[in-house]
Amino acid sequence: MDFGTNFVIYDSNGETPTSAMVSAITQVITMVLAFVLAKLLELVNTVNKSRKDQPDSVLQARQRANCVALDKLPVDKNSRR
Repeated sequence: MDFGTNFVIYDSNGETPTSAMVSAITQVITMVLAFVLAKLLELVNTVNKSRKDQPDSVLQARQRANCVALDKLPVDKNSRR
């Protein structure tokens, strides 16, 4: 594999150049994925907390609005339930 003339890899623990490169890239990808997952969990926790902080009347109003919206959907009278 040719990474160019200015590409230098120092072998500190006996790895081949390709193995060292794959290892470095894997570590970076792992760190990025861990960061993204942590942010997603933080967002989910924030949303769940905000829902829990709402009074029951607000939640009930939303549920009623969702039911009304579902009732307004067109129904196929020929379908069997």
